[in-house]
Parts: sequence; structure tokens; C-alpha cells
Amino acid sequence: MPVRVYDISKKLGLENRTILAKAKALGITAAKVPSSALDKISARYLEYQLFKEHPELAAKFAEPAWKVAPIEGFRAKVTGDLLIIDSNIWMKADYEPLFEVLLQLRLSCVIVGGQLDEITNKKNRTRFGSEENNCARLAIDRVEKLQEADLVEIPGITFEPDKGAMADPEILKYAVGEAEQKKFVTIVTDDKELRVRAKAILKKKAPEYYRILKGSDLLGDARQILGLPKVSFC
Repeated sequence: MPVRVYDISKKLGLENRTILAKAKALGITAAKVPSSALDKISARYLEYQLFKEHPELAAKFAEPAWKVAPIEGFRAKVTGDLLIIDSNIWMKADYEPLFEVLLQLRLSCVIVGGQLDEITNKKNRTRFGSEENNCARLAIDRVEKLQEADLVEIPGITFEPDKGAMADPEILKYAVGEAEQKKFVTIVTDDKELRVRAKAILKKKAPEYYRILKGSDLLGDARQILGLPKVSFC
């Protein structure tokens, strides 16, 4: 169930304005007035940050510390200027918890235009109802969902998809261009070749401004945040 700002205020014994000010500082945009409703994840994270500012409350409410640990871990792994998610993550059904956490924590990500083109071409060139077609449609649905929440950027998008679009080169070009401007770039991909190329190129071009992750590096935390059972990764 949603948690009202005034419920947090009552629970912690802090004024509503204190709760709202902290929520604003954390980028929790849903917290506008005392009656604003927050999802459980955002409310839990807000409480934990308030405990850090008010040590006297931490001893009284010790339980949320372990509950928020995966949220802190997830945020730490994606902290930076740009979070670029590869197509193989967008298109895989198992990664739904990752996208749900991005939405609930209001964390922005990037899918470059060439990626979207490649996914669109896959959708248009495969039989409706086939596994490839379903994966492409799932990715586009996820992009739209995040777009509606103003949580995704699509640099390089054009009026029509490039029929010969190749996602990996577009990701690398964009990542390198941004990192060279001293923007910290995080790339999440299950493509081993892309990880190898990205590490090799970014290490030379902008060694202090990149991070490369596997999808499993985030999925474990995402599942824990949502209270889902752990899964084993190959």
C-alpha cells in the first residue's frame, strides 16, 4: 500500500516540512504535500536517509537499515551521469524487476537511437508471436513506460528507423563521446564482446569516467528490493 508523507512524519516524530525537504533533496518528486503518497521503496529509502541525519531515531527504528541495504547498493552501482542499458537487457523478460526499480526510485537511463532502430527492425522483420518478435515488443513497451515517466533519454533518434542499424557501435560512440566530456558513464550489458570492446576503448579514452556492469550485477539487488526470491546467475 502507498505510504503518505504525514504517516512518515507521525512515525518518526518529525515535522512534515522536514520530511518534504529531505524528499526533495533526494529527488523523490512524488512528495509534494503532506498527503502525497509514496511507493514502499521510496518511503523506505526516505526513512533511512532521515535516520542518517537523526541518529537518535536510528536506535529506535533499527529494522529499516537492513531493508534499505539493497537500495543503497543498487543506487551506488548506477550512480553517475548516464546509465546506458544494452538491448539484450531491454529485451529479456527476466529483467522486469530492474526496470520496476528504476521506475520506483526515479532513476533515469539511456537507450541510444541505433539501439531502438535495431530493436524496431527486429520487431518488423520477425513473425508476430515469435520469441524474437515478443522480445522486441517487450523492449519497446519498456522504453515507452519509462518515457512516460520522463526517465529515459533516446539520443540520436530519427524520424524513421535505420534499416541497417547496429546497436553496439552506436552505444560505444555515444559512451565514449560523453565520457570524453567528463560525464561518468555506466553501461549495463550481457554482451561479453561489447563489454570487452567498451572496457578497452574507454580505458584509453576516459579511464576515470566509466563503469561496465553485467545485468546480473543489478538484478540481484532489484529482486531483493522488491522482496522477490534470490536467483542463481550463470
